[in-house]
Amino acid sequence: MDADHTIFDFEVSQEISLRLAFNKMGVDYQHQYGKAYSVINKAAWLAFERGEINRSELQEQRSQKFKEIVGEHFDPIDFHNYYIQYLSQQVHYYDDAKETVEELANHYSLAMITNGLAPVQRPRIQLSGIGHLFDQITISGEINLAKPDPAYFDHTFDALNNPERSNTLVIGDNLIADIHGGQKAGCDTCWINNSDLDVFEKIEPTYIVRNWNDIAKLLLN
Repeated sequence: MDADHTIFDFEVSQEISLRLAFNKMGVDYQHQYGKAYSVINKAAWLAFERGEINRSELQEQRSQKFKEIVGEHFDPIDFHNYYIQYLSQQVHYYDDAKETVEELANHYSLAMITNGLAPVQRPRIQLSGIGHLFDQITISGEINLAKPDPAYFDHTFDALNNPERSNTLVIGDNLIADIHGGQKAGCDTCWINNSDLDVFEKIEPTYIVRNWNDIAKLLLN
């Protein structure tokens, strides 16, 4: 299962981290900055997942484009460093996510698959209190591979001693990274459509759910 936007409510973590970073820099924070950063961040990660930019370019482009929104007085390097520092300390769950993951661990072997940055994800997973429930945690920044690359999933399966892929379910919110990636890896998929989005052409999840209550009904009944 994916981490951000799936288990963890990344929007909450992002908003808090942005405010703390701006405060540290002595820059007035405005509400529209959060929405603007979300758009920039999602576009950068989409380009990364499509192989159009590398990880360094993702971070650089994201901060530079954000500077264009905030103004010339904004230091993108300081912002990036402070933002990453504060984001690494933020853990906020979707409703029922933590309890459902804990219950799933009693019945299934679990793996966490995230395209996030290692300096952000490792501390957050440790703070979350659920890291021990996963037999494998694959962070793209640690292996220089990213979803939906089949090699990313191969790495995860190897770490799990290669269970049957036909008996594996990939859960996530991202149709490209999680769902299409899971399909290419030979797995069933469960798309958490918590934003009422449309399914992309040629990407048909095995299951579509709205929230963790739906996942509990699907996997624990």
